[in-house]
Amino acid sequence: MWYKGNKQRCEDYNAIVSYNEGFKNATSGWSAIAEIEGTFYIMKHENYSGAYLTEVSELPIQSLTS
Repeated sequence: MWYKGNKQRCEDYNAIVSYNEGFKNATSGWSAIAEIEGTFYIMKHENYSGAYLTEVSELPIQSLTS
């Protein structure tokens, strides 16, 4: 499962999960934030709900346009 939202909300969620789970020294914290076609996604942690984020079951497939 993933959450989608704007960049700031995803960063906030990452910071909360990272702090509480002890990922302070990890490069991206809990999860890297993916940007796909202008929307941001972060992996959902089972113990934390994402306020103001929308839960999605999978990431969208990126279109390969040249």
